Amino acid sequence: MLDFNDAGRLPFEDAEARKRRVEQAIHGNIREFVRYLFPRARLQAQDARIGDLSGARGESLSVSLARDETCGRWIDHATGDRGDCFALYARVHALDARRDFATVLAECDAWAGGNPAPRAEVRHSVEAARPVEPEPERTLEARYVYRDKAGRKVCEVNRWALSNGKKTFAVPGGMPSPRPLYGLERWHASDIVVLVEGEKCVDALASVGIDATSLMGGANTSVEKTDLTPLAGKTVVLWPDADDPGRKLMAGLEGPLRAIGCRVRVVAIPSGKGDGWDAADAVAEGMDVAAFLAPEADASGKILHELWPDIAFVYEPELVEELFPRVGLATIYGPSTAGKTFVTLDWMAAIATGKSLFGKDTEPVGVLYLAFEGYYGIRKRIHGIKQEKHLGPVALELVDAPWTLSEPNDWTGLMAHIQAARARLETTGFGMGIIVVDTITAAYAGIDANSQAEVTKALRQLKRLAMDLKCLVLVIGHTGKDTTRGMVGSFAYKSESDTFIELRTEKDEGEDAIKRRSIYIEKVKDGRSDFTLSDYALIEVRIGTKPNGKPITTCVVEYVQPARKKSGTTYSGAYQQIISMLQDGPMTTWEVADKLKLDRSNVGKKLRSLEDDGAVFSREDGKRKVWVAVAHILPSESE
Repeated sequence: MLDFNDAGRLPFEDAEARKRRVEQAIHGNIREFVRYLFPRARLQAQDARIGDLSGARGESLSVSLARDETCGRWIDHATGDRGDCFALYARVHALDARRDFATVLAECDAWAGGNPAPRAEVRHSVEAARPVEPEPERTLEARYVYRDKAGRKVCEVNRWALSNGKKTFAVPGGMPSPRPLYGLERWHASDIVVLVEGEKCVDALASVGIDATSLMGGANTSVEKTDLTPLAGKTVVLWPDADDPGRKLMAGLEGPLRAIGCRVRVVAIPSGKGDGWDAADAVAEGMDVAAFLAPEADASGKILHELWPDIAFVYEPELVEELFPRVGLATIYGPSTAGKTFVTLDWMAAIATGKSLFGKDTEPVGVLYLAFEGYYGIRKRIHGIKQEKHLGPVALELVDAPWTLSEPNDWTGLMAHIQAARARLETTGFGMGIIVVDTITAAYAGIDANSQAEVTKALRQLKRLAMDLKCLVLVIGHTGKDTTRGMVGSFAYKSESDTFIELRTEKDEGEDAIKRRSIYIEKVKDGRSDFTLSDYALIEVRIGTKPNGKPITTCVVEYVQPARKKSGTTYSGAYQQIISMLQDGPMTTWEVADKLKLDRSNVGKKLRSLEDDGAVFSREDGKRKVWVAVAHILPSESE
């Protein structure tokens, strides 16, 4: 829609009022207006069709004839250009819709009054006098449906065969902005994608098991108006049609694809092929397409080969920025009192809803949580997170895993369930991006946890699972009795993991109560390692009532700044009284001051001092700000 403020001052009438009057007049006679501009237009019930802005026969340009807010709006499906009735008049008469808007409005007003502008009338007379060739008959040849990753329809492209031997395409409702890539629901998780010219070629390659895509609009499409980001980080094989438009399209794609981290290769068209030969022709001829593309992969399609000159930087997408890779193996471990499952579930809920973690961007994906132990306790913890974090539906599926992964036969049942769960998660709009194994020792019951060879074999099974499914496998493990010696078992856990995280606990000497819990990043492949990411506390929350009237409780995770005072620091007087009271439950500053019979400002200073030390922290509870003791945890919910 044009902004009338771009026009110059118009005489004799308020400019805005004149624009509305002329627009209403055009909309009231929209069929006559379109026929005036395009004598060869084919007028249908809801729209008019013409080849392009020059007025040639065809289907690429549509103008709405509907008696609603879309009336007069037009779109050129070949170029993506669009606008309202004034913009249409301007383009037809070689005017600038903004700079010349006063002229456009005046001439449209003259047309509406039955006195078209002389210059425009001359053009109209010339166009109308040209012989009008018979309109070719149309036959719908194909309908190509564009879908998102989850398989939901975005739009469709219809291909029509004309009786004059030509073909035309139409996008009902117009091209989306940005334009999607074809076949996304089939290839979005693939490492290698062949990019061809046209949906017909994509479907032909798919029929022989090759992941392929194309741009909406074919060789005449606008690359900058297409969303190429689903191809980021992939190997893209460009297969042009054997003609100049095809080669030009693919040449124009190399730069934009490399800019988003793609490895790009253009296939060489075999000699002796005729003009316009394409991937669909190759399939129809019975060509061994996999062999034709063999320089990109071995027979299994898994191993890529690149020569030194072709090896370039490739951005590897991350599930959590600088923490979890998109594909790989990660480990979280800690003592039984650390609350490993609480932390893991909290992170999975954040990732599955696309929320940031510690200020780091996340990629929203579905989560399959395999509970090899503690299934019913995990259900309580999920309910606590949903309640306290006010979460709606989350793409997380919890499974009571009956398999033992050390038994080869159990992998058949596991894989069947994973594939079914993957399909269910994709219906939520999120592909399955994470598989959680809780815990690794329960999953591989029976293997020697201290054997480097056995543990390495188990972990490489999980890494292969991650590679095959293009996801992250996150395993949860334990420390031994001596927590200073790290994760129980073999050193292979750290060496095989892309991310290795320890949840640490600290107690005062001679005390059983935990004074500090912290998240320590031991290893992030190609990232920062050996640092404390954050401290955290486990807060008791009530989620229901037992039949005998007693509360049903669980814990949720709250993140706090690392304590400034060293472990072993003791408090006395009012400070100790405040900590003791907060260990019984969250309280406001006013409630603490009232119980201690102290001035509220004085209590506020003490609370802020304890917060600086990391002994307490504040959070929002409805409309209230409450204080919580960091050491507060329900012992029975320690894991």
